[in-house]
Amino acid sequence: MERKDAQRPPAGALPGARVLLADDDEDLRRWLRAVVEDAGATVAEAESGAVLLQRLTEAAFDLVVTDVRMSWTTGSRVLAMARAAGYQMPFVVITAHPTEPLRRELAQPGVELLEKPFEAERLVATARRLLDQARRAGERRGRAAEPRLEG
Repeated sequence: MERKDAQRPPAGALPGARVLLADDDEDLRRWLRAVVEDAGATVAEAESGAVLLQRLTEAAFDLVVTDVRMSWTTGSRVLAMARAAGYQMPFVVITAHPTEPLRRELAQPGVELLEKPFEAERLVATARRLLDQARRAGERRGRAAEPRLEG
C-alpha cells in the first residue's frame, strides 16, 4: 500500500458516500481515512470488530471497509454477523494473507476482497463499483439506494 506521497484518486469519486473503516492498525486507518475522504466520502472509524458492530447500530453507512485480522474477531465474522442482523451494505475486506477458504467465504454479492498492499486508486475504484452495484440492485427492487454516484 502506498502511504506517503501516493497519487490520490480524483476528488469526488465517492461523493456523499458514508463509509465505516475498521482496522486495529491506527496508521492504516489514518491512511484509509485520508484516501476515502479525499474521494468525497464521509468517514467513521472502528478499531475493532466489536466497535464496527456498535457503529452499525449508531448510524447508517453505505459501505464498510474492514481488515480480516482484528482484535476480538475477524472481518469475515463481522460481515457474517452484520448480514445476520440485516445490514446489506457492501463490504470491502482487506487482508495481507488471502487464502482459498477466505476467498470462498467472501464470494458473495456486495463483497470484495482486496489483498494488501493495494493502491489508493484500487480501493476507491472497488468502493465505487460496489456502491454503484448496490444502487442498481436497489433500483431493480423498485427503490433508490443511496448514494447515487455521478460520473
